[in-house]
Amino acid sequence: MNKKLVEMINNQMNYEFSVSFQYLSMANYCHSIGFDGFGHFMYMQYVEELEHANKFKDFLLRKNESYTVSGLEKPRSEFSSILEVAKHALASEQENTENINNIYKAANELGDFSVTSFLNWFVDEQIEEEELFNKLISDIELAGNSKECMFLLDRELSGRKVE
Repeated sequence: MNKKLVEMINNQMNYEFSVSFQYLSMANYCHSIGFDGFGHFMYMQYVEELEHANKFKDFLLRKNESYTVSGLEKPRSEFSSILEVAKHALASEQENTENINNIYKAANELGDFSVTSFLNWFVDEQIEEEELFNKLISDIELAGNSKECMFLLDRELSGRKVE
């Protein structure tokens, strides 16, 4: 496998680990301000991102390549609101989409179709992730200052499961 692609996939694996811990930190923030449904939702994102990181790790191993886990930066833990949390999550997902697209482009240019085939699932997943957070932001903005609406949204998010 091309060394550039191995490095890019390894970096993406570490990005997924980093984002997973950011979601765990967001979950903690949500719980700390009494939004347990939002906290649960962000915790489920944490679990999902760990799964994504492990998919990249497993792919490298299947290709007989090694992986390197790098040091992770301390995730952000202070936010001004639930809306800021959702917007921060969307920005992370947009960066994730850009990273995956860059790996896909490099793999395509190098003619490594096993990598592009592997990444197809992630391309589709990122469409869902960005859609999810755009909708969440929309719902939070629609709720505005209504405690009742935020209560109902928090309740709705408490039922999320990882597929």
